[in-house]
Amino acid sequence: MTIISDYPIFLSMSSRAVSVTEASKRFSDLVNRAYYRGEEFTLTRNSVPVARLGPVTDRLFTGQDLAALWSRIPHLSPEDAEALGRAIEEGRTERPSQRDPWVE
Repeated sequence: MTIISDYPIFLSMSSRAVSVTEASKRFSDLVNRAYYRGEEFTLTRNSVPVARLGPVTDRLFTGQDLAALWSRIPHLSPEDAEALGRAIEEGRTERPSQRDPWVE
């Protein structure tokens, strides 16, 4: 199961753990990957998470970003979509009429 990060617009689908020592050796590469690819890294010290390195959250969300995200989410089959549509319509027609509580 993929957990989407808490960042509001820029969605990172995974965070890779990197030791602080390794991050210091490859800092420029990690920053470039965060900026250009949107990757996020969790920096660890003795296998304990201590910091995150990732893209700035106000980065523009492009059409390519949306297409990549859309391709990774599950889609309904045509049969399931039809069944969902019928269930929604049934729910709308079977809903009791709303009574105005202020009018007697």
